[in-house]
Amino acid sequence: MKLILKQYLASLRERGELDVVLPDLLSQMGLNVFISPTRGVKEYGVDIAAVGSIKEGEEKVYLFSVKAGNLTRSTWDGTSDQALRPSLNEIQDSFIPTRIPPEHLNKPVVICLCFGGDISSVIRQEVTGYEKSNTRGGISFEEWNGDKLSELIIEYLLKEELLPKDWQSLLRKSLALIDEAETSHNHFQKLIRFILEKSDTDEKASNALNKINLYLWILFAWCREESNLESAYLSAEKAILLSWESIKTHTNSKVTSAFTSLLSTYHSITSEYLDKRIIPHTHNLHAISNAISSPCSIDINLKLFDILGRVSIKGIWILQRLSKSYETTPPTDQLTAEQTDFINKLDTLTESLKKLILNNPLLLW
Repeated sequence: MKLILKQYLASLRERGELDVVLPDLLSQMGLNVFISPTRGVKEYGVDIAAVGSIKEGEEKVYLFSVKAGNLTRSTWDGTSDQALRPSLNEIQDSFIPTRIPPEHLNKPVVICLCFGGDISSVIRQEVTGYEKSNTRGGISFEEWNGDKLSELIIEYLLKEELLPKDWQSLLRKSLALIDEAETSHNHFQKLIRFILEKSDTDEKASNALNKINLYLWILFAWCREESNLESAYLSAEKAILLSWESIKTHTNSKVTSAFTSLLSTYHSITSEYLDKRIIPHTHNLHAISNAISSPCSIDINLKLFDILGRVSIKGIWILQRLSKSYETTPPTDQLTAEQTDFINKLDTLTESLKKLILNNPLLLW
């Protein structure tokens, strides 16, 4: 299980993926997260900030600078604005003196280098040297790499008593059979049903949803690595349907938040599938029908209608989100950036539906 989690963490992107997993983990560890990832807001090198004690130790302020994958020379001290070393300098020069809440000013500060993979051996000496030379009274450094993160996830998010061997077996089978999408999806569906079996209380329901979300992210990460998203797409649909049926009577905010997070993962998977696998090819004659590997025209026809339905459902979801945005911020002379983005996405999907039908005549059979 640790190896599966480590591979999953190493494959996560920095924004919207790895930095989404971490706040949930820190909260489960008993820390109070006071800064979460926010796009468009400068936080002077800090992606996530939390305060509290780990394993009944001294209460400290933990400042995380998050990077994706392995830490290499280019991501450590390259020319990119996203390199880690400049972020660590910003934390010490700007964040610590001005951004830590007054009630936490007297607490020790731990600057955490957080990345889903490992440190490249060619820069190990440089990283260690930097940490030693900048460790001083009240400021220290910790490395939260893929190994440490996977151990913490197992310990705090997937506690042994909540992780039976048959669950692990189902997840492994689902990951091993990604190329056989239906079989992989069937194993994952069984896993979801097992997790939701005893979610009668609010606490159990939120924990169940968080675990399903994590497992779904793992499946998605592996499917993306294999360039075959079918199992992840089918499993995301089933996860939403089964989870909603199980928790729709719960009104607790934790349950609502956990379901919203799961729904966000579903949207990430469907967007990846449609935006990269389907929509770019709808404008080419016979492109999608030729990509359906079947000698039978009826099979191709059915699969084309399935794809047509997936594009349409995505449009319905975006329309629903646009309607909610209108309720929150009624349109006046000028639309918000979010509303404009939703409208552009709807236009793209509408055009893609038209092209999908025109360029794949088997849909007319």
